Amino acid sequence: MLDQVDIIVYDIQDVGVRYYTFIYTMLYALEDCAKAGKEFVVLDRINPLDGLTVEGNILKEGYQSFVGNYPLCMRYGLTAGEVASMANSQMNWNCTLHVVHCEGWERNMQFPDLGRFWVQPSLGIPRFETALLYSGTCLIEGTNVSEGRGTSCPFEIIGAPFIDAGRLADEMNGKKLPGVFFRPVYFKPAASKFQGELCRGVQVHITDTRAVRAVDTGVTLLYTIKQNHEEFAFLPPVKENSRPFIDLLCGDSLFRDDSADLAGVLEQFREESREFAKLKQQYHLY
Repeated sequence: MLDQVDIIVYDIQDVGVRYYTFIYTMLYALEDCAKAGKEFVVLDRINPLDGLTVEGNILKEGYQSFVGNYPLCMRYGLTAGEVASMANSQMNWNCTLHVVHCEGWERNMQFPDLGRFWVQPSLGIPRFETALLYSGTCLIEGTNVSEGRGTSCPFEIIGAPFIDAGRLADEMNGKKLPGVFFRPVYFKPAASKFQGELCRGVQVHITDTRAVRAVDTGVTLLYTIKQNHEEFAFLPPVKENSRPFIDLLCGDSLFRDDSADLAGVLEQFREESREFAKLKQQYHLY
């Protein structure tokens, strides 16, 4: 396919979250251009979540998939151009890579700081707040609980027919997680899990976009539902002889390890995010 091509140009908005697949299309193309001796250009875009905050664990070897194919944290605090630069260097692809920089963006900026209109990068991310929560609540996709697909608020509305909405909201609010408030919600998804069925759960409202730690929020919500409902289950592998989807999202089998408690998981995630935050600084372009 590259025989008739001189240069590949990547011009797609990212959301700054490891599960979001656009960057893997970019990295696959970058690797192929390296092998074929072709140049690769990234027309860079801002990271809407900011370029400083890092959350979650680092994807482990053996857990690669299209929802995680490079050792990034769940919320990685890099632009697409910076991810390309990092991978090109660390993987020794040595492609001739050109990153056309953004103008006017500083690393501490989140999307609302730009004063621009949010344009959906995909149907599943309708708002900035969705993208911010997605870095944590996307983990619910690996379970038999609805992550809100088929509603107007995917990744903000979480629930299932077997959940007590009021109890879950009270329990989550009792944890006093920073930057979020949980409201009981009742919904019927128009598509995806529990299509047409009445689900009960919570809507996660962001009260402070700077304070919220979305990965901590998503992991805590997952563990709380798991501990309180016998009906809770992780989904089986999507393909035969592959890992369960929760493992691919997590980049580890940690969530299925019954010996791993919530506090231990969150502390491990914080340690790995601190490690990644130091590593990524050498690839900052802004």
